[in-house]
Amino acid sequence: MRGLLAVLMVAAMSVHSEEFTDEAGITWYYNVEDGGAVIFLAANASGAVSVPSELNGTPVRKIMAYPHQQVFGWGNSTVTSLTIPSGVTHILPYSFNRLQGLVSLTLPETLMRIVTGK
Repeated sequence: MRGLLAVLMVAAMSVHSEEFTDEAGITWYYNVEDGGAVIFLAANASGAVSVPSELNGTPVRKIMAYPHQQVFGWGNSTVTSLTIPSGVTHILPYSFNRLQGLVSLTLPETLMRIVTGK
């Protein structure tokens, strides 16, 4: 049921979104706002993950999650470290919620705001 829900949510969100698959095989789904990419989903992420600084030539500025869908999937236990690139200015609520295997997080100096959930 969760798999079907995730597929439906991606389909609904991707109506106006773009995607980029990196060398590690991670597919990044994002929207473009004010000239910057806003990542909302990363499919096939595991191990040491580095968020790209650009997606199809658009600089990454924000990372966010849609309601009931975390960026790396609900209850992901395979992402062990996460590096956010310079240029990212905002991390919005629930973006990394339930990353159960995460042991290392590297944040950039450009980060101006992290908004947490409840």
